[in-house]
Amino acid sequence: LREATEEDKPSISRISLLTSDGGASAEHSLTIKELSSLVWALPYISLPTGFGYVLVRRIDDREGSGKEEVLGYIVATSDTLKFREAADTIFEPPLREKYPLELMGSPELMALDKFFIDRIHHPIAYPKHILDFSPAHFHIAILPELQRKGWGRKMIAKVAERLQSIDPTMHGIWNGIDPKNGPSIIFYAKIGGKYYNSGED
Repeated sequence: LREATEEDKPSISRISLLTSDGGASAEHSLTIKELSSLVWALPYISLPTGFGYVLVRRIDDREGSGKEEVLGYIVATSDTLKFREAADTIFEPPLREKYPLELMGSPELMALDKFFIDRIHHPIAYPKHILDFSPAHFHIAILPELQRKGWGRKMIAKVAERLQSIDPTMHGIWNGIDPKNGPSIIFYAKIGGKYYNSGED
């Protein structure tokens, strides 16, 4: 695990695409392949109110180049409201021009494209009781080959350690889960998480 950088963005976008449809690949359910990462991953790397880590495999070669393959990521913020303000004023305005709401009527786009375009224009309203529980939240994605090998737990622990260094009184963290993503719900239950159905799409 190492800190995510600007250079990791293409790999993060690819992993987001391969895990964004209820935990499965969205390759065949997204016409605009970058949309999921623009909502769920890249803002955290781009904005000063977020941070992230990537799970990498070192690739040994004869030249000793130290190349890496990114196989997962976790992105987070210690302050959801400050992050949302930064995303709304810095990261999302160019996206709203690039992907205007008029695209919602395009027959070339699929339902998942329209979901993400709508989210860019109408960010989710975070329930007060969740923000009262913790101001911090995260998103995580790991390619299937490294799932169920303990990495998810280690990545969340890495973020928790970072949050404690930012605010020693921080006592929890939350994330959003697609209700279709049964394995994730089971995973979080195993590590002591609690599932709350907000009724949001």
